Amino acid sequence: MDTDDMITPDFSIRKNLSSGIIIPDGSIPLHTIVIISKGKGSRIIDFKSYTFDGPCICIIPRMAIHQSIIEDYIEGYVIQFKEEFFAPTQKELLFGYLYFAIATQQLCTTLDDKKLDLFIKYMELIHLEQQNPVQQNQVFILQNLMLALFNKMESLIQFDIESNSFIKKRTTYQKFIVLAEQHFKKQFPIQFYCHQLNTNYKQLNQILKATLGTTAQEFIIQRIIIEAKRELCFLNKSIKEIAFSLGYDNPFYFSRIFKKRTGYSPEEFRKRMAK
Repeated sequence: MDTDDMITPDFSIRKNLSSGIIIPDGSIPLHTIVIISKGKGSRIIDFKSYTFDGPCICIIPRMAIHQSIIEDYIEGYVIQFKEEFFAPTQKELLFGYLYFAIATQQLCTTLDDKKLDLFIKYMELIHLEQQNPVQQNQVFILQNLMLALFNKMESLIQFDIESNSFIKKRTTYQKFIVLAEQHFKKQFPIQFYCHQLNTNYKQLNQILKATLGTTAQEFIIQRIIIEAKRELCFLNKSIKEIAFSLGYDNPFYFSRIFKKRTGYSPEEFRKRMAK
């Protein structure tokens, strides 16, 4: 049977066992985590195609453009949530990984049997907790179960860094990602992020290269391009308005950056996606 339960408007978990996992195509104002234990198909998330044949975990970020192509019966779990569900002190730990996955477009990961069993156990605990009668500490319990789930999701990423410096580097890159998500539209200089993180330009780029494989400036540009693609597809804005909303005073410069990264001008990209 299918179950679809919501304890608050900000959080829900659904277990699908008869009709498969169905998430409406398009763009929704909730972050979505999908654990697929059985099935075959593909997803297009933020213009990148991911094919799965068996167990995997997928993230569909809030407002991401997505489309599902299901080729076979699907089993698994779907969690959907708003960022407001979590306390401010939890968000840095939770969303460092989420924002990393968005910016680097690592949104679907294959799971072996051992990892699948582990993630299913987490989903079962979360599902069981939200089925209990509402109690005073239920939201707190679910928040911490989600924190544990995100920590396990983050462990799927392998970092080529020294173990004795891992904690410091992870803390720095997580804080940078959260700051970048909050401020990428404002076109702040990299020194702004250095000041917020109590580091310098060289050290910040060294840490990001070691953990994310990119520089601070390139990371922010990648995030801007993803947002630009979303706005070009779903918002009835002019190219000039989109450029201004992303912090570019000169729309021609924005168009050059966009074409350099995508191979298409904003106008060409919009036309292609409208077909």
